[in-house]
Amino acid sequence: QEIENIILCYEYERSISREEEIFNDDSRNSLLPYTIFEKYDELIEKVTTLVIISIVFVISTIYLKDKLENINYIQYSSKSGRSIFKKKIVVTILSTILITSLQLIVFFIYYKTKNNSIFLDCKISGFFNTPIKSWYDLSFRNYIGLTIVCVYLIGIYIGLISMYISSKVSSYISLIGIQVINIFIMKNFLLQILINKVSSMYIVIRKIGYIYLPKYFMTAIYIVLIILPLIILYFRNKKELKYDI
Repeated sequence: QEIENIILCYEYERSISREEEIFNDDSRNSLLPYTIFEKYDELIEKVTTLVIISIVFVISTIYLKDKLENINYIQYSSKSGRSIFKKKIVVTILSTILITSLQLIVFFIYYKTKNNSIFLDCKISGFFNTPIKSWYDLSFRNYIGLTIVCVYLIGIYIGLISMYISSKVSSYISLIGIQVINIFIMKNFLLQILINKVSSMYIVIRKIGYIYLPKYFMTAIYIVLIILPLIILYFRNKKELKYDI
């Protein structure tokens, strides 16, 4: 317990140092209005939700359809057929990248019409116009780029998880039920943190208040999001190679 307290105190001191750094440099004079920042966060969260739903609809049937049509038994009859699962992982990743790219292109064509380009070089952290405290010295342009990377990572995660779920369920009803829960959790509990708070020092939870986030907390979360489904699919692929028909 004492070690944990020491770590927390150390991290708190780092956050205080970061706030002093923001106050002492040009960030405190940032002209980025909070309404512009907040509106972008709201829009990119909605786009990410649309990306998730699109990927779920496209990827979810990638394995279940073969199972229902007994195509997988034909695949299991040969060594090359058993390796198809590994190829489906690659196809899933490429498909999610394509789907995400199309959605983002459409969104930024729309967002460009909002004429917010004058704020792109403004810092997102400040004490006057923007009550955002970021661990990183990011301009609004940098922040947009960071959220784009996060949308791709979330898309890949959802694609890989959808593929795994598809490989485990035995009916479309089960698939829909699990995916509805999956989307609900992502939309209502995770997206605001994974997208809107990706560089923040704090998050605010209703009835609890401010919760401090260590500097590399979000980096660790994203590493887990990508590595975890890959590990699961790795063991699933090994099972595919030994599956008894």
